[in-house]
Amino acid sequence: MTIEPNTLSNFPEVVADQIKLILPKLKHCKPMFGRLSLEEFVKSPFATPGIRVSNLGLKQGANFSGNTHEFYVQMAAYVATKPKLGEDRNVAAVNITQAIAAHVAENDFGQIAFGRARDVSVTSLNTVKTRDNGTSLWAVIWNQPVILTKYTAQDPMPIELYVQNNAETNPEFEEVGGQE
Repeated sequence: MTIEPNTLSNFPEVVADQIKLILPKLKHCKPMFGRLSLEEFVKSPFATPGIRVSNLGLKQGANFSGNTHEFYVQMAAYVATKPKLGEDRNVAAVNITQAIAAHVAENDFGQIAFGRARDVSVTSLNTVKTRDNGTSLWAVIWNQPVILTKYTAQDPMPIELYVQNNAETNPEFEEVGGQE
């Protein structure tokens, strides 16, 4: 089994796409990297009700053979809501997190490198600042098993490097490094 180098970087988008299918009335559902802070939420365009899906980190699990290892990716789906006419922001957020938690549990998201999600939890991220902002902020967090393969000199990680010598005279980028 060959695991693509972008397996981990693409996974938040795969999850976000599936969440959009089960919750089509969301105004926003996109991948991101890292934890979501209230400051980032306030600064960035984040229509509500909305979700940001993120890979928070990786932890090693079992060693299956010399080159194949199981890891656990900690994933998060951040849910943000604001009050709508006749709807409490906290009730809306909890209803969305409930739908996501049920969808995530035991899901491999159709990805060959991933096992079934486990340890799904829902947590409130509400603070005085979120309440003052009129927002309800929650997170669905889970561990997603993934199988990764060691790269060797015979099978190097495909990394390309591009440079632009002079943007005024030559706006094109030139590849100077990469797989041979």
